[in-house]
Amino acid sequence: MLPEICHLVLLFCALAARCAEVVMPVFSNYVMPCNISELPRSPDRELFLWFQDSQLIRAVNPFLLAHGEIEFRQLTPSAAGVYLCCYGGARMRWCADEIHLRVLSECHDSTRRVSP
Repeated sequence: MLPEICHLVLLFCALAARCAEVVMPVFSNYVMPCNISELPRSPDRELFLWFQDSQLIRAVNPFLLAHGEIEFRQLTPSAAGVYLCCYGGARMRWCADEIHLRVLSECHDSTRRVSP
């Protein structure tokens, strides 16, 4: 059994589902990639579009890393959701696979027993 610590669990959904699931402990740091293989060598940050739960995240572009990644510091439960990264501005020429981000509020150990 794994020791009683929170850890990153990365599970890939079926290829047909085109998604990945990421489970992170609360208050951890995480860099969410924009997994578009067709990106230009030096992508323009203004052409990235990030969506959380189908809603456009408008204020993220000035804070994106070099290849469109979102850097989360001190994750909170409100960061949980389904993320989608697209590139190409309003034309959205390319979109990555969805990322399902779950944020655990505390460490869980399913082997721990509670005495009555």
